[in-house]
Amino acid sequence: MKIVRRTPNILILLQLPWVDWFISVPFLLIAVAALVSEAQMSQLICQRGEAGQGTCKLARVNFLGITSTKTWKIQEIQTIEVINNSEQIRLVTPKGEITLMPFYEKNGRGSNRKTKQFVVKQIQVFFMNAQKPELIITQDTRVMGYLDSVLFTLLGLILVIAGLNSIDIYKFDKNSGCLTNKRGLFGKSIIKCQIQDIVSLLIDCSHTDKGKIYSIFLMKRLGRKIVVNFGVFDNQGQGKQTAKEICTFLNLPEPDTTH
Repeated sequence: MKIVRRTPNILILLQLPWVDWFISVPFLLIAVAALVSEAQMSQLICQRGEAGQGTCKLARVNFLGITSTKTWKIQEIQTIEVINNSEQIRLVTPKGEITLMPFYEKNGRGSNRKTKQFVVKQIQVFFMNAQKPELIITQDTRVMGYLDSVLFTLLGLILVIAGLNSIDIYKFDKNSGCLTNKRGLFGKSIIKCQIQDIVSLLIDCSHTDKGKIYSIFLMKRLGRKIVVNFGVFDNQGQGKQTAKEICTFLNLPEPDTTH
């Protein structure tokens, strides 16, 4: 709960749904990761001449349409290493290591291990057999990457929108004599009570496994009926400061605290 405006006649408090927004962050990060890592097309082309000489080119097109290429001579390959449980291979050259993309089955989202091992085997056979004239392997996972990204983006946005609809705005207005509550950015303001009916403010202290939490309540006449629960604070100082501001504005006595 945060005080966003205070004048002699107006006091506005804002409660933001940080939990919903915090939960949405991993979904949005996964959406970005899906674009970067999945939404791309890769193609490996290797060709040999009659003398056994030749070149290889690995081209990648990312989700922005930017193409990056690596080219090297076949005879520069010193060793071939199989990594990630036969799903990927690394070529070692005098200039450094070249890690090829994991070659997934086109319609199996990488779930068919036999297909992946077969493709890796093709690459190994080509580099170990000088009689093979050509090797072409293409993998296009752009559609899969776009779908995953859209899915997680929608989930993240749903949580963001849910959070926007959970925003609470409390307004004490001495001009109208009312305490109003607006829930959500596009919600309607609802009159909770007349300011003159508020007689006290209560801070409730509860004990949890993670420590103490504090809730602020406005009490009304007729048996000290609860009017508003201003949410939960895990910081005593923050809760007391907010309570003090409300009491000062409404000319209420010091808040009571229950344990």
